[in-house]
Formats: sequence, C-alpha cells, structure tokens
Amino acid sequence: VLMARRSLVRADVAIVVIDAADGVAALDANIAGYAHEAGCSIIIAVNKWDALENKVTGTPAAFERNLRDKMKFLEWAPVITISALTGQRLDRILPLVLRANEARNRRIQTSQLNAFFERAVSQPRGGSAPAPVKGGLSRLHVQYMTQVGIRPPTFVLFTAGGKPGLHFSYERYLQNRLREEFDFFATPLRIVERHRRKKRG
Repeated sequence: VLMARRSLVRADVAIVVIDAADGVAALDANIAGYAHEAGCSIIIAVNKWDALENKVTGTPAAFERNLRDKMKFLEWAPVITISALTGQRLDRILPLVLRANEARNRRIQTSQLNAFFERAVSQPRGGSAPAPVKGGLSRLHVQYMTQVGIRPPTFVLFTAGGKPGLHFSYERYLQNRLREEFDFFATPLRIVERHRRKKRG
C-alpha cells in the first residue's frame, strides 16, 4: 500500500482495478481514496467481468450502483468492465486515459468561467441551485471565480460579506456543473474559497 501511495503522488491518471467476483474490497476503496487525495484522474476497471456474465449476478449497472455506494467520493469516475484474460474491452482503456489526461490539463478563461457561473446560478439544473452556506440565510455573496491551476484543475471562488465557508452541497454542485460544461472527464476538481470581509466604516 505504501508503494502504491508513492506511485499515486507521481501519477496523472490512475486505473483502479476491481475484481468483479470479489466486489469492492476495503483495500480497493483505500487505494481509490489515496488516488483521489493525490489529485489523480481516475478510471475504474472492473476485471474478470466475463466470468460473471453467465451467472445470475445482476447487470453492469447494478454492479456500478453498488460500487458507487461504497465509493461515494468517486461519483465522477467512469467505470468500464473488462477481462484481462480474454482481452475484452481492453482496447477502450487507453482512449479513456488520454481523454482524462487532456481534461486534467485543461484551462478555462476567466470570462468563460464567469459566464458559466452566471448560468449555473440563474439557470440551475433541477430547478434551483443550493445555497452557498447552510440554511441560505447568510449574507455571504459569491462574486466570481477563476482557474489558478491544473493537474488537477483548481479554481478560486471569491466571496464577500458574512462569514466564510461554502456549504459542501454548493461546492459539489459547482463541481458537477463545471465537469458537465467543460468536459472535465474522470478528473477531480478543487474549489478554494477566497473571502473578503466587508470593511467596517
């Protein structure tokens, strides 16, 4: 595990391999967590799927639901079922890796980000955007955002007034919308709040 952690620190894209017969083991979840902490783009490969196809084990969708239930922090990571023995779908892995690597190196202009941000707040998916803070009663005002880094893409969200501290649901909402808008495929996104307190007169 220690060697895996050291390798993940140097990696850009991690392929987390899960044995289809065993399901998601604790070690799998731990290694996936280390990859996430290291800022890796992540692809989940479920190996030995061919051994289950002729058994009553449910569908790939059912397996994926169970997998995501155990690794909720990787809701954005794509899942592919493969067989290292037969070569099933192995040819699809490299294109996914290349797409993920391209996404983690993507830069978005501040003007594009702020146009996106205005749409995300004024025209949210699902009817309404979550409040920036818990309860939605704070005077915290979100001003604008800009990208400050890549590998993984990192954004600064400027806020003012009230008390600093974005609610996790608002941060996750923005991450999902950013991923959808700019195709940050298989890639974690980091959002950092930079707060400016209102000066007292």
